[in-house]
Amino acid sequence: MNLRALLALLAVPGIGPVRGRKLIEHFGGPEKVFECGGEAVAEVEGFGAKKAKLIDNPDYDFADKQLELLEKYGGKIVTLWDDDYPLLLKEIYDPPALLFYEGNIGVVKGECFAIVGTRTPSQYGKILTRKIAAGLSQKGFCIVSGMARGIDSEAHRAALNAGNPTAAVLGCGLDVIYPQENSKLKKEIAEKGAVFTEYPCKTPPDGGNFPRRNRIISGMAVGTLVAEAGLKSGALITAAYAADQDREVFALPGDVNRGSCQGCNRLIRQQTAALVSSAEEVLETLGRGGKIALPAKEPPSLKGVQLAIYQCLTEAPVYIDEIAQCINLNTSETLTTLLEMEMDGVVKSLPGKKYMLA
Repeated sequence: MNLRALLALLAVPGIGPVRGRKLIEHFGGPEKVFECGGEAVAEVEGFGAKKAKLIDNPDYDFADKQLELLEKYGGKIVTLWDDDYPLLLKEIYDPPALLFYEGNIGVVKGECFAIVGTRTPSQYGKILTRKIAAGLSQKGFCIVSGMARGIDSEAHRAALNAGNPTAAVLGCGLDVIYPQENSKLKKEIAEKGAVFTEYPCKTPPDGGNFPRRNRIISGMAVGTLVAEAGLKSGALITAAYAADQDREVFALPGDVNRGSCQGCNRLIRQQTAALVSSAEEVLETLGRGGKIALPAKEPPSLKGVQLAIYQCLTEAPVYIDEIAQCINLNTSETLTTLLEMEMDGVVKSLPGKKYMLA
């Protein structure tokens, strides 16, 4: 594929992935589109004379600048016609004609699972997201998300902490860091997994970019989990894309009084999403058998507050304040129970008032 011509074609106003693909398939390549010119394009169904006339002035300067920026940044391009292009993404209605990426594109060759949610999650949402992301990652799924603050970041970090790759899909250029607080996270994802975007370098994180970005997140994955989401959350757009793409949709049930849970609860109530609370339940719905090598969720020897604490803990350190908030107890009562559990060898304490499963 002639990348210079492809970039110039996609830079033509009104030529999105669907129209671009149609022209390339009709003429036999992006460079052929320009060689044949606007008059020939005007004869293709869906292209009027006004739009076709723009074909006669390809912006090769834009294309050259993008290739220069990519080389400087260390990024690469994969096109829809390449073998390395994510297979499931090819199946959606409007897959990007190309993806800019950095990292190891091979991490999305296997099965991927998307986890998305609110930027302002509760401790309950954070903890369950970590446990589910780590569990699915351990079973070989590449966790895909949007690298936003909140649930997205928790999902990426859980996979990385489990020693496995993860993939992020951006709503801006590959050379743009958004949000700024995720600069280190982006670097880790690129080193151990991959970062993707359909937007050219220097594209700012404009609000309108993210809804279209979400179709890529769901399109790469066999299923999408909405961990926590309000009624106007962008995560619900991802869930809608997943359903439209005939992929499985999952949601965590949440507190009916919490705004950030209302979107998930509505998905469950409308039977748009399957109710899940663990990685095992996701695997069961996907038809993937086998236990995950994580501690059993409800050990028979634990009851009451001890069981509630156990379910809130992960194999990564958790602050005592987070645990107290998760089980809805004050810090003093939580600490007393944690000390009992530590003496029984169930949990272990770490400096900084953190606890984790033993």
